[in-house]
Amino acid sequence: MIHKLLLVFGVTWLYLTCALAEPDCDDRIGICLTSFRWCDSSPCDFPDNILSIHSDLEDRNRGYGVLLGTDEYNITWIHADPDYPVSIEWRFLVGETEPDYGGKTLSWVVNTTDSHYVFKPYDLFVKMASSPKFNLTETEIRSLASGMINVIFIRQPEKVDAEDDWQDTGSQFSVQNGWAISAAQAQYDIGKQKEADRWRLGVGVGVGLGVPFLMAVNGLLTWWFTKMRLTSTESPKAAT
Repeated sequence: MIHKLLLVFGVTWLYLTCALAEPDCDDRIGICLTSFRWCDSSPCDFPDNILSIHSDLEDRNRGYGVLLGTDEYNITWIHADPDYPVSIEWRFLVGETEPDYGGKTLSWVVNTTDSHYVFKPYDLFVKMASSPKFNLTETEIRSLASGMINVIFIRQPEKVDAEDDWQDTGSQFSVQNGWAISAAQAQYDIGKQKEADRWRLGVGVGVGLGVPFLMAVNGLLTWWFTKMRLTSTESPKAAT
């Protein structure tokens, strides 16, 4: 019976760790983002300072991070080659209907030799608006970045042998402010409440284990401890 219980919990632990595993940078040879990656696992795992938007409140496996334009966020990575700078690129796709930039990808790039970079969207909007490269106002850039197709892309282009191992891309996000942030916060709170309700109802631990699993474990434990109690109270037979 002990072996059966160990098997049940072993399979459960394997399921949980596979379903909720964080991006494992140890498996990568080259540079690897350790932030701005929220949906590499299932369900998505957003840190406290990143709100989330889901098209379906019942499905936490997909979503977009929502950043507040006035806040600061650390872009971090590991396994970079210290002999070369890291290029950080913020890319966002512009809709087809936008004049001049329709269907194109706008990007802002900075190079650094530090181990992290402080990302503050609204400060970068000002810099982008003052650059003749974009020919857009700050308000226009804010509007474009409010879409859901923003990503952080890092690489080390100066490496002579630079290939895919020396670049990485984060999860999609949107940059918002004002009412949009309030709406995202409301949806985030609703999602958290639904998750708490699932716990109380015994529908699993957010990864679909559900009532059948809990009933099976409860039945096995009840059978085991009942058998042990009866065995310990049973009178020994007299020797013949």
